[in-house]
Amino acid sequence: MDPPPGLAEELFSHPKATVLGGAITALEEGTKLPAVSDKAFQKVHVGARFAGPGLAIGMAAYDVISAAPEDKCVAAFSGISSAVGGYGLGLAGASGGPLTAAAAGVGGSWVFGHLGKKVGEMVCG
Repeated sequence: MDPPPGLAEELFSHPKATVLGGAITALEEGTKLPAVSDKAFQKVHVGARFAGPGLAIGMAAYDVISAAPEDKCVAAFSGISSAVGGYGLGLAGASGGPLTAAAAGVGGSWVFGHLGKKVGEMVCG
């Protein structure tokens, strides 16, 4: 069974940036990189703590700025929901390890972004 037309494009927005955000979530959860010293990894770990939410906020801002004037309100709801959902579920998935955190962050971003779009369509008219 195929998804409804347009759902895949609507649900899986910004696939490269979203997967990158999931990888950043995995780094934030302490996945050790084999070729990196402990001191260097600690710096990466600290940077990852801010890079994930920063990437999500940046993508949300891009969506709002690049949207047509009549779609800016919906884009704001979708972007904010995507950022909050990705960050929140990424943290919730952290107890299962870095890969679970990454998958939860990616899934949360896509699902909550889609739900935010639907809410935005209702609120913004």
